[in-house]
Amino acid sequence: MDTVSEEEIDLWLPLRPPPPNESPSSSDDEEIIQEIVKEVLAIQGEQFTQDVHYSWEIVGEGRFGVCKKVIVTTNRDPVTVCIKTAKYSQGVNEIPVLQRAKERNITQIVGLHVGKLIGRKAVICMEYMPGGTLKEYVKEGRRLSEETCTAFGKDLFLAVKFLHEEVGVIHGDIHASNVLLDEHRTYVKLADLGSAQAIQEDRPRCFDDIWQIGCVLLFMLNGATSLLFYENDPDEEKRMEAVNPEEHFPPSRSASREVLKLLNLNFGVGRKQLPSAAEILRDATIFNQK
Repeated sequence: MDTVSEEEIDLWLPLRPPPPNESPSSSDDEEIIQEIVKEVLAIQGEQFTQDVHYSWEIVGEGRFGVCKKVIVTTNRDPVTVCIKTAKYSQGVNEIPVLQRAKERNITQIVGLHVGKLIGRKAVICMEYMPGGTLKEYVKEGRRLSEETCTAFGKDLFLAVKFLHEEVGVIHGDIHASNVLLDEHRTYVKLADLGSAQAIQEDRPRCFDDIWQIGCVLLFMLNGATSLLFYENDPDEEKRMEAVNPEEHFPPSRSASREVLKLLNLNFGVGRKQLPSAAEILRDATIFNQK
């Protein structure tokens, strides 16, 4: 197989567009899964022998790829990973960013084990997050506690701060299905960076990520998707004009003053532009309480 190893990933920074005539395979390739399993075992100092067995099931499927939960059984404890197969262009975008996060030990972004470009397909092996997606966790009409919402929100702002400041990309597709939880649902990690784009000085669009995190906060607080999620005007000021705190934010009788201050800051109420992730982490008092 014509593969690209993890060591060669930096060749794709800065991000480049996909090759022409992209035609991803629609079949699940057993040979590819086996190759990835071998590499995961090698990372752990083990070999792929006849005593090694693995099974997999599809746990997520979207327009950009398929995610499979793979359980590898050896003489030691079983190993569970998530293997995503996607379009070549998604891998060109996603693998370098995940690799950089791994090198910098950014725990708020899903961890990478192995990333490969195989033909016109990308195969990405990541840590498996047993808590599922935030969308699955927040059932319709169910509200999370303010403590949980702000803890998860801080994780997302830290992830985006890293993407904007250290990698120079925007995520561009932050929503509850791309936010993954740990087994005990005490923290979240940002996933699915296949839509990541390099930040352009003349048209940065970093505010998209900030806006989308705000919508995730409202989703957790209200137990339903906010109407602001569907506001996608490319003009930042026009999008901000759509924000009506009395209509879109939780009422003061059910939300603390600190949470409402966070939402006002997040959506730039009374400002000319949305704040950066770094500014929100610095200025939101609810993130800095002892």
